[in-house]
Amino acid sequence: MTIQDVYKKIEEIKKEKNWDNVDFLYAVNELLKQELKHKKLSEKNIESFIEPNGIADKIAHKTKIKRSQLRKFFNEIKQLKNQISKLRPEEPITSELRLKIVSLMPKLAYASGRKTIDKNFYFFMKNLLENVKEGTRKEFEVFEQIFEAIIAYHTYHHPKED
Repeated sequence: MTIQDVYKKIEEIKKEKNWDNVDFLYAVNELLKQELKHKKLSEKNIESFIEPNGIADKIAHKTKIKRSQLRKFFNEIKQLKNQISKLRPEEPITSELRLKIVSLMPKLAYASGRKTIDKNFYFFMKNLLENVKEGTRKEFEVFEQIFEAIIAYHTYHHPKED
């Protein structure tokens, strides 16, 4: 699925549900839920997420997220990556690592409740993490690429002021 296909599908969802003024990320969440019911994250076209003007770029540009929160979650994801990288690509994530992945969800909910991340960003991440926790190392690596792209685009759109 190309990025144009993704945007077309998002517009179809918004029209179908009569969402004239709906947040972009909310519509992305709906599409993601539909898509991930039938496929693993690693089976998705990752380019539509990470390319310029792709989903990660739009999320980073249009969503209220504090840089410190992104870095905080990124550090936790990097720690998980170090542990998950010991698995073979097709090896299922162990129950111990699954628990660590699931433990990110309440932390995201807390940040959303404190309004340091957008509620729709919380749901976006939750959708991805739900898919990753039942997957393999390969799923986690795709998730990490998407998250890294969001951080990169966030830094681009919201540069640190001197």
